[in-house]
Amino acid sequence: MAVRKAKGTRMKYMVDKKRLPENMLKVKIVGKTNEGVGTSRQFYVKPGTTVNELTQLAQLMLQLGAEVVIETITTVDTKAHLFSSAITSN
Repeated sequence: MAVRKAKGTRMKYMVDKKRLPENMLKVKIVGKTNEGVGTSRQFYVKPGTTVNELTQLAQLMLQLGAEVVIETITTVDTKAHLFSSAITSN
């Protein structure tokens, strides 16, 4: 992330946002930690990613101990039409 000084200011800085490729989709995996705290992790995936692959990612998160329960896997982008209809979308 590049930080640059905004024009006409002394102390304020602007952050340049990096743009993602047009064909990426944001997927949210919602779960709970062992303390019962809800978590929401976002990943960017490519077209053709299957529900099985997303489920494997969620299983890996469980095995690593990041969460103890995975509640939902949802798309959070308007580009959901690029993917399998088996993925739940908002």
